[in-house]
Amino acid sequence: MASKIPATFKAVTPFIRRAEELDRDRSRPESQMVAYYCRQYAMELGIKLRNHDASDEASNYLLSLMEALELEMRSLPAHTHEEGRIICENFAYDIFMRAD
Repeated sequence: MASKIPATFKAVTPFIRRAEELDRDRSRPESQMVAYYCRQYAMELGIKLRNHDASDEASNYLLSLMEALELEMRSLPAHTHEEGRIICENFAYDIFMRAD
C-alpha cells in the first residue's frame, strides 16, 4: 500500500514506512506479521486523527488502509493476539541486539 499519506496523518507515516520496509524483508518470516501490526497501529492512530479531519481524502485513505489490512490478515498464519505480541517483542529485541 504505497499510496500518498494525507497531511492529516503525518503521525502515522513512520509506521507505514516501517511496514513497507518490512514487506521487502524476505530474510525473516516474522517480518510480514510485524508489518501487519505496524499498519494496524497506524490504522488505530489514523482513526483518532480523523476526528480532526473528516475530509474525503482522510476517509478514503483510512478505507484503503482498512481493506489492505483485511487482505494482509488473510495471508498471515493464524495467531492469537498474545502470539502476535510475543512475535513483535522478539522481533524488536532482535533488532535492538543487532544495533548494539
